[in-house]
Amino acid sequence: MTPLGSRPVYYTDLDCNNHMNNSVYSKIAEDFLPEQYRSHRLKDYVINFNREMLYGETLELMGAEKDGAYIINGFSGGALRFGSKFVFED
Repeated sequence: MTPLGSRPVYYTDLDCNNHMNNSVYSKIAEDFLPEQYRSHRLKDYVINFNREMLYGETLELMGAEKDGAYIINGFSGGALRFGSKFVFED
């Protein structure tokens, strides 16, 4: 996978349990989607949450194209925190 960048967890990302709100992970993945894919028509989007993120932690985003889709995974502390897949129409 290719490094896409990093993103810290901000205070405004937190939910009432002091974890990053699930909706923020999708926004981050979309923000880090490479420019050449942004004009493609989205057919499906899948996201899996593996481990919560806390205030002050930083996500390291990695991406790769696979079978007509683009995968973005977020890691922190060496652990996979979330995985997402953008599936595009042919």
